[in-house]
Amino acid sequence: MHLFEGATQIKLNIVPFSGDGPSWQAALAGHVDATSNNLGIVFPQLRAGKLRALAIMTDKRSPIVPDVPTFKELGYNFTSGSSRGFAMPKNTPKAVIDLFTGAVKQVMNTEEFRANAVKTAFPSDYQGPEEYAAYIKTLDTIYRPLYDKYGKSPDAAKPKAK
Repeated sequence: MHLFEGATQIKLNIVPFSGDGPSWQAALAGHVDATSNNLGIVFPQLRAGKLRALAIMTDKRSPIVPDVPTFKELGYNFTSGSSRGFAMPKNTPKAVIDLFTGAVKQVMNTEEFRANAVKTAFPSDYQGPEEYAAYIKTLDTIYRPLYDKYGKSPDAAKPKAK
């Protein structure tokens, strides 16, 4: 939400939650005006018409919610999101990494996995270890300044005391 504030020059009253579940539930109950969540978490509520998606923080529209514009389309130049990945100890042999990543890629390429990913609004794409490591470094350059400024304080809307 701090990225949103910066892109829009709008000051928000950011309410910290312990995760997506309490956040979307607070929006559904009318305790907060809006929430920012992973698509897969709120998709059942979107599909049921209980929540309304205003925009998505991806580069391109999602095929899962094709009628929802991106923030970029709305004139706000930022993206955000989360990813899921695997980690292994630093000294794991390359043969073990290759075997594991090959199995993950094979599963992700099955029709069953792809169909379930669409059904559960779980956008997924395979990135190999080098690509994913580069992606994580890119995320660090985006989010590290926000963490350095706001940290994990109970009042995430205020900068950390120096």
